[in-house]
Amino acid sequence: MAEGREWDELIDQGRRLLAVTTEAFPRTRQGEAILRTLARELAAELPEGRKVQRMPLACRLDDDGVRHWGGTDVVLGPLATDPPPTFELRAETLCRRILVDGGRATGVLLQDRRTGDEYTVPARAVVVGCDSFRSPQLLWASRIRPRSSTSSSSA
Repeated sequence: MAEGREWDELIDQGRRLLAVTTEAFPRTRQGEAILRTLARELAAELPEGRKVQRMPLACRLDDDGVRHWGGTDVVLGPLATDPPPTFELRAETLCRRILVDGGRATGVLLQDRRTGDEYTVPARAVVVGCDSFRSPQLLWASRIRPRSSTSSSSA
């Protein structure tokens, strides 16, 4: 598990890969007034490094001012399109459960959101990359629990 400086470096790498910027849209008087008001109202409650700011977006502006939004294709680059594919991205698909056999992930139970059909896909590896709500939800639905730490104390 990444900690401290290593975590900061990983976050910075993610921001670079996704081309995160707070300058994807021009500044406006209205937007600046909103930021000032929020900062004034919330300054005392927000921790250092988490103050009111413009919205960071995974977006790159080209020379003509056209926005290019970051996503999986940006992070994966040629891996997303070059043959032979070593994985598959499925649109409109929900992962309902990670299939586990003997403590090892062996595949996933997926649901096509358009039809509601559920089906399994075997896999040599399963990577969970949801968010802070859906990752634990998926792990829980898959009956994957953290190892319990048992500590013994002597009297």
